Amino acid sequence: MKRGIAGFMFVLALAVVPWVLTSAYMKSAGVVVTGRVLATRETFLLPGGDSSKHIFEITYEYRPLDSTNSETVVQRVDPGLYRSVQPGSPIQVRYSPSPFLRSFAGMGLYLENSSPLSRLHYGPPAPEDMAMTAALFVAAILGFLAYLKKSVAWGVVAAVITGLCFPLVLLGASAFVAFPALFWASRRNPGKSYCFALLATIAVSVAVVH
Repeated sequence: MKRGIAGFMFVLALAVVPWVLTSAYMKSAGVVVTGRVLATRETFLLPGGDSSKHIFEITYEYRPLDSTNSETVVQRVDPGLYRSVQPGSPIQVRYSPSPFLRSFAGMGLYLENSSPLSRLHYGPPAPEDMAMTAALFVAAILGFLAYLKKSVAWGVVAAVITGLCFPLVLLGASAFVAFPALFWASRRNPGKSYCFALLATIAVSVAVVH
């Protein structure tokens, strides 16, 4: 268990530390120039099912001080920055003196007034994605505490939160694992409330999936 936690922390550090170090480097050594907005685009992305994502993009050009040619870049931004500009507007661009770092969109090259989350490769995450990430983080903490304290209640809460994030996974786990296990437990031990636990699990899982 400890190795698993250490591995998770290591992977998390690999994902976060380079971003933090690059942000600090850009603040201290990044060059700011004035570019020009070429076009703006607002659209909806429909990845499938009932999900959708509202996308705001700004196409701009800028010229690095060490180059004689202008470069054209497309960046997803938040609604506030999108609505504050229009084609032809001047816009502040921060870029790295290193051409190699500039090739990483959102890290070595970005609009100065854009929010940190909007500089991600796929643009700012939707509020639903942020809520799901926070819920999974809470579920992971509760699950770890349930393991340490041997608490069934905390484990159930963690499972319900996870089920809210992934209802189809919850439905499959309930149908193929929880329901059969509780059913056979109620048949073998009629007086230990397994039947009520089965009925409660059915009600809760259906409500969560709905």
